[in-house]
This record gives sequence, C-alpha cells and structure tokens, in this order.
Amino acid sequence: MGVRWGPLWWLSGLAWLAGRTRISDAFAEELRLAAARGPVVFVLQEASLLDWLSLRAALATRSLPTPGWAPGTFDRWLAPVGRWFSSSERGPSTTRAERALQQDGAVCLFAEDGRLWWREDSFRLVIEHMATKPDLQVVPVTVVWDRSPDVAAPLRAFFLAKWGVPGFFRRAWLTLFGQRPFVQIGRPIALGEVATRVGADRLVGVLRRMVARSLLVETRTVRGPVLLPFGKLRRIVLDAPPMKQFARQEAARTGVSVERVEHRMTQEYGRIASNFSWTAIQALHLVLRPLWTRVFRGVQAEPADVERIRAAMRGGTAVLVPSHKSHFDYVLLSWFLYDAGMIVPHVAAGMNLAIWPLSIVLRGAGGFFLRRSFKGEPVFARVFERYLRELVLREYPIEFFPEGGRSRSGKLLPPRLGLVGMVMDAAEFRAHGREVTFLPISVMYEQVAEEHAMARELGGEKKRAESMTDVLRARSVFGRRYGRVFLRVGEPIACGPLVDATADLPVFSERPEAARRDLVRRVGERIIHRVGSVTVALPSGLVALALLALPRRGVRHTELVARVERMQAFLAAEGCPLSPAFVHFDEAVAQVLDRFVRTGWVEPLGETDGRVWQVLPEKRLLVDFAKNQLLHWFAPAGLAACALRGQPDGPVDPAALGTAFEALRAVWRREFVWDPDVPASSHLSRGLDQLRRHGAIDAHGQVVDEQRIGEIYGLFRSLLEGYLVVVSAGAYLPDDHLADSIAADHAGRVAAPWLSRPESLSLVTLQNAVATAIEDSALSATQ
Repeated sequence: MGVRWGPLWWLSGLAWLAGRTRISDAFAEELRLAAARGPVVFVLQEASLLDWLSLRAALATRSLPTPGWAPGTFDRWLAPVGRWFSSSERGPSTTRAERALQQDGAVCLFAEDGRLWWREDSFRLVIEHMATKPDLQVVPVTVVWDRSPDVAAPLRAFFLAKWGVPGFFRRAWLTLFGQRPFVQIGRPIALGEVATRVGADRLVGVLRRMVARSLLVETRTVRGPVLLPFGKLRRIVLDAPPMKQFARQEAARTGVSVERVEHRMTQEYGRIASNFSWTAIQALHLVLRPLWTRVFRGVQAEPADVERIRAAMRGGTAVLVPSHKSHFDYVLLSWFLYDAGMIVPHVAAGMNLAIWPLSIVLRGAGGFFLRRSFKGEPVFARVFERYLRELVLREYPIEFFPEGGRSRSGKLLPPRLGLVGMVMDAAEFRAHGREVTFLPISVMYEQVAEEHAMARELGGEKKRAESMTDVLRARSVFGRRYGRVFLRVGEPIACGPLVDATADLPVFSERPEAARRDLVRRVGERIIHRVGSVTVALPSGLVALALLALPRRGVRHTELVARVERMQAFLAAEGCPLSPAFVHFDEAVAQVLDRFVRTGWVEPLGETDGRVWQVLPEKRLLVDFAKNQLLHWFAPAGLAACALRGQPDGPVDPAALGTAFEALRAVWRREFVWDPDVPASSHLSRGLDQLRRHGAIDAHGQVVDEQRIGEIYGLFRSLLEGYLVVVSAGAYLPDDHLADSIAADHAGRVAAPWLSRPESLSLVTLQNAVATAIEDSALSATQ
C-alpha cells in the first residue's frame, strides 16, 4: 500500500506535479468497496507515465490499494537507488502483474497496449492470464488534466489532434495555474462475470470495448459533449427542414417574405442562445468562490445526491429542475457541479436578466434566455423550442426552474409546464439506449439574500424590473453572511418510459393532445412534489413555524421550545431531511432566535427564565417566508385540521369531513402541489394519521388536545383569512386590482376586523385567491 520513492522523484518535480492529483470521497469509497471484493486492476486508456504516477499519488493519499507496477513505464529510476538494478524489477508482464497483485493488491494496465508494433500487448497477456480469477475487479480510470469541452473546430482538430489528452508540458502548465488534476473512475467490472458471459476467446476484445465505453462516458460527465460553436449550432437549428417549413407558413400567414421571417428567426436565436465558453466558466468560478465560502458557509449535499446527478449525465441528458427562491440559484448549481468535477449545465434564465454587459457573462456561462410568456410570439416560441430540442438531443446538461419565477412566499409554486413539455417532446427522439432524466432538486438557504425585497413586494410594493444598477448594487451582499446552502436531489424521473410506445399507447407525439397535456401536467406535479420531498428542515423554518402557529403576538420560551420539538418530531416521522444543526437542538434554536432579534424580526420581553418572544407585526411576512418553506410537509394534516374545525360538535361524520377536505384542496390548488401518483382519497387518511401521531385526535377522529390541533390549524389560518378577505372584499376592489395584482392596503381597509394575522394580506395569497375565485366564478374580472 505504501509508495516508496527515490531522490529523482523529488528532484525532477514529478513529486509536485503528480502530487497535486486528488480523488473525491465518493470515488474513494467506491474503490474501497471494489477492493473488498477482490484484487483491483486499474485500466488507463493510454500508456502514460505521468498519468500512472498521478494515479498512484492520489490513491496513496487515501490509503487505497496502490498499483506497484504498470507495463512499459520505465519508472524504476524514480524508485530508491537500491531498486534500480534489482532483478525484481524485471521479468514477463504476467509474472510482474502477479507479484504486484500479491504485494500491493492492485496493478495498472493500459487498454491501448499493443496497438503499436514495438509495444508488447501487456493488456492481452495479463487479462488472459488472470481470466480464471473470479474476484478480480477491473476499474476503468482516467486522470483529468484539462476540463475544457472538445470544440467542433476542424482546423484545431487537424493540427492539435486529441485536445482532451494534453501533453506533458501542457499538463504542467495547467497544474501550475491552479487546475488540480483529479481521478475519475468508471463502474468496476467483475472480470469473472465477463469471462463467463463471453468466453475466453472474446474476453480481451469485449473488455477493451467496455473500458473504452466507460471512460468515454466518464469523460463526458466531466467535459460534456462536443461543443458546437455559436454559428454552427445556429445553422443546425434554423436550417432544419421543420424550421424552413415554419418560415414559409409564417410568411404566408403574415403576408411578408420568407427572407424577412428567416431574418426574424436569426434575430430571435441571437436573443435566446448561449455562447458557452470554458474561459467564462473558469473566470466565473474564481469570482464565485468567495461567495460560497465567505458570504455563504458552503453548499452542503450528500454523496447520494452527487451520484444521482452523475448517473443521469452518464446515461444521457440530465435535466436539472431546482426550486427557485433566490437569484443566486442561477449560479449555485453551476458552481456546485464545477466543484464536484462535472460539466456545468446550460441554464434557462428570464429575458429580464439579459442585461448588457451581464448577458455576455451569463451566455458564456451557459445561460440561455426565454420570455415569461410565448403568447403572441410564434417565431420566438418555435426558435426556442427547436434550440432546446438540440440541447437535449446533443446531451448538454440543462437547468431550468419548473416553478417559472422565484417563490416570494417561500412555498413551492405550481409547475409551469412549457419547458417540461418541450423536454418530453425532444426525449422521444433521443439516441437508442440513452435517456433524458429530470432531476428534482431542492435548494434551501439558511437566509435568503433578497428576503427584504420580497417582503416589500408581498406587502404590495410593485416589483421592479432588473437593471445593471441593481446588479452593481448587489455587491453589498459580499459584506454580509447568509449561512449555509443545503442541496438535495429527489428521485429522478426518466422520460423514456413516459414517451416511448407501449403495448397500449403510441409514442408521445402520436397521442391525443389532451392525453399529452395530462401527462405533462402529471410530470410537472411529480417534479414539484419530489422537490418538496427532499426539502431540508432548517432550524429557522421550525422556529418560524412555532412562532406563527398561534395568533398571540407573544409566546413563552418554554412553550416555544416545546412546540419546536413537536414540529421536529412531526417532520422526522414524515421522513423530512433534518439539518445537521439539530444534533445540538438547544444551541440551534438559540442561534435562530438570536438572529431573528439581530435582524429586528423578533423582540424578547422579560428575563431569561420567563422570557416571551414577540414577532414584530411589520416583520411577520419575513417570518412567514421561513415558515412557508416547510408548510407543504404539514398540508395533509393542516387541511384535515381545518376540516375538523368546521365540523359540528359530536361524532365526526366521515362523509362531511371528506367533502370539506376536498373542497379546501380544490380552493388551495395554487398553494400546494400534491403527489399525482397518490389517489385523492388517500390524502385525508394521511392527514388524519399525521394528526393522530401529533397527539391532536384519537383513533375515531375526535379532538383530544385542543392546543396540538390548534397549532397545526394555526399554520393555515392566514390562508383561510386571505381567501375570505378576497371573496368578502371583491365587490369593493377596482377592476385592475381584480384582474392583475390586488393591493394589500385595499383589502386591509375593507376586512381588517376579520384578520388575526397580518400575513393574511400577503400579496401572493391575495393574487392566488383572486385567480381561484375568478376561475370558480366566485368573482368576475369585470366586477
């Protein structure tokens, strides 16, 4: 396991160059598991002394099985002087491989050995010799020195050949300027299983192809597919026969020339498309590193989350669909994937962010732009759809926000289905054996940087369009700290089984329009639900839940802590991921309360023992934002509690309870997204089970603890009040407020006596209530 070096190892500079190589925790753990199953044969694609030395150095730092021999590397001059002329350093390949396996538990081979007439085919000799070892593990491995994508540029390919395999001096140059090489491994291959399946005669050829395929896949996760220049991809998109046909149809419809329509298409492509540049990615990474390490205390993700993303990239097109609560979301995943050794995605951003010169940076980092609505923009819609299809089919990782815009209330928003449908349309035409995979991702901030601006908007202030002035002003965030970011990846959704033909259904494009819309809707809801299912419960969210559960402005410290404990137990029983901070529960609660006091959200009254915590009325919307990020976990119980509160005294009538529950679920369809794979009849049962576990009701549905059912009901009281305000005050509101954006002060003046919570007048709640009431004919847009 130990690596012994001589003086030339240090004097040549190889100790520094190879010693910079790193290996991730996930790959190190995978190698440990492989080594536990049997001896390991590492396979590099090409014979390279530097790659082999770098691999040895990285493995040695992790105390992993380190190969003591590789064919044709002539490395004994780097060993201690006593081994320079040792007979143990000579002999046939098979003998030396056997000796290395016995001494070190690992050996290294090169898959392309023997392709040159002067080189012995050590790969064939060793594999054939060891084919009888059933527990031998073959591990494809590559050392990544240059992460820049291959570019489809014929002249450069002609003169520079394999750009992805830099020479010695380029590797030294890249390493000198801070690009640390790292080890990327493929899935371990059990040699005995392959030998049994294909036979001895075909073993070497099949294994070579398996290794080459594995290394190609791993390289694509790091460097991405071949990158097409901006102009070439534009020609591919706009010169496609369907686009030519569309230009002719649009010209006939509008009465203009085909050339004019094509010119418009070219203009729209320029507004939409990214101009991906690895130089821009590296520069942005340098800029953002202090952001995630100083302003934020890093991004916390589980190894399983990283592996889900990597597995989707290995299998085809990874479509990242994260929650959206901050403008930092646009760069968070790109930075995170870069840091994890994966290619960064093309990110869909709103056209409001296409601000010169910021748009140049964003396009270079993979950003492409879309309008909030495609209505009345047939040319833009068709060009965007075709561009997105090319990205999907060429397996560029893609990121977009399924909620559309940022959530200003903290709750997960209903899905916007346009991009989901476009991805599913493209997935039908993916390559054979490849997949298009949605990856639902939850991003949780301990503190959202834009929370004060959101609170002003929720209070009725008109949202301002972004400008370069706002971007420059945003530099002030570097002087503050916003805690840690928690990233979790939900269960992936593969498009193949959904869009391919089955025994009962044709392919997606041949199904009836209504069936396609229904499937897209269900996939969108599934994405949002799975984002919610991995949303991490942070201490700030639990304390906010406890502070706003009851209408009283103040709550005693002992009661607050007890309520936080009950809320934590509720979430733990539901399988909600909990922040590691809860390991030290009292300290976590104290830190949140201290932050709420420092930011002016909460005011402490009294001494330590009998302290009362009071939420300041003008700050309740901010506390409500933190509460709402976890509210979906309580939705079944909350609706059940509201339905129970509306029942007459006496035994619970199951039919009436079910009717009330479903009525609330229908009214609040813009507030919560339910799992489309769960029957509607199951939601009430789940809610009642949650209330029983919480100690609020008994087995017959009778309330046994008014306080406990009250604190669950209290979490939803602001929604009840907000919707009641709109229905009651609708006749007094001006037409433009009904049809567009209600002003909270109007509703407040009409219905103030009814309100027990200021957050009931959240602009988002009022807007949702108006849209629902108009849709259900409870209000009229022309009232």
